[in-house]
Amino acid sequence: KIAKQLKLKLQKESCFINSLRCFPQRTLALNKTIAPYWRKLFLSLFFVPFPALALTSTTFKDLDLSIAVGPSWYKASNGYVQPYPTETDLDHVDHVTKSTSYQIGIGYHLFAEQLANRQFFNDFLIQLNASQSSATIKGDVWDAGNPSMQYQSFKAPFTTTRLMVDIKPSLVSYMNTMFYPIAGLGIAWNRLSYTETQTTSYIGAVDAPAHTSKNLVYDLGLGLSSKITENMRVTVEYISTHLGRMAPCDYSTSEQTVSSMPNFPVQTTTVLFGLSWRF
Repeated sequence: KIAKQLKLKLQKESCFINSLRCFPQRTLALNKTIAPYWRKLFLSLFFVPFPALALTSTTFKDLDLSIAVGPSWYKASNGYVQPYPTETDLDHVDHVTKSTSYQIGIGYHLFAEQLANRQFFNDFLIQLNASQSSATIKGDVWDAGNPSMQYQSFKAPFTTTRLMVDIKPSLVSYMNTMFYPIAGLGIAWNRLSYTETQTTSYIGAVDAPAHTSKNLVYDLGLGLSSKITENMRVTVEYISTHLGRMAPCDYSTSEQTVSSMPNFPVQTTTVLFGLSWRF
């Protein structure tokens, strides 16, 4: 009985040792089997907003890289600041400075083979775009909302950074030029500070440090692209983006107390001139 138990124990140890010896070969064979899928997974995680789309490709074919730059114009609505709970002042916006927007993007051309060589609806591009721009909101403070009581001016510099998923279906193509609408949804990180400047000596001024707010935003626009080589295109896009509300920190670092800080609804219109490279 003891000999039988020893023999069984030795068999188990022998099986375990053999399995350790075979493990590297099995791992290598498994890696060879699944290696093509690692590349697909890499594409899906880093190059395409929707992972399932990249799993249908084993190369970088139909990926699209782009860079763009252009002027931006902003529109901001009036805000309200409460230096005291019983008083509400109007921040009357005079204008918002113009600025330059910068954008980089990576996209994927869906249904490329099925849509090729068509005059109408011959491309469907989905892009992940990152962009940034800065500007300053300027205006006057109307005490108690009275335009005859302008004792301070204000400025509110801000920086907006956006990450957008845009779709760009080509509607028509003519002489290597495509026309397409743009629609997108994403997130904007808006960082804004707020400073008032006294115009009289007896009125206090608010000075609020910068605060970053995160908003769900959308954009709409139109674009055209023209082929200059087999893989490279130049693009011009007109895009309107609603950035949501921006506000500074809810306290003042000056001697002037404050009960409530202003928040400004802002939207931007941008004309982007870019280059795109299609793999």
